[in-house]
Amino acid sequence: MDTTEDGLCPVGEDDPFGGTLGAIQRGAVLGILSTSDEVVATKQLAERQARVLREVWEMCECYSQSPLARSVLAVLAREAL
Repeated sequence: MDTTEDGLCPVGEDDPFGGTLGAIQRGAVLGILSTSDEVVATKQLAERQARVLREVWEMCECYSQSPLARSVLAVLAREAL
């Protein structure tokens, strides 16, 4: 695990705060982020995750004959993503 100069983990890498969303929430609790900044950061995170899910869905549809792609598509469908 790499750490930053302050000894903390980069966001998303073995993050003790639970990933990016946890870091956003922690920033709000510590007063580093205002309420509006927290809302915007959470919205941006959700938009990035949605974009990635769409890209994974599209990629798997292109390779739908692959067992791995079929498994990924099944998980996405099951989770209604």
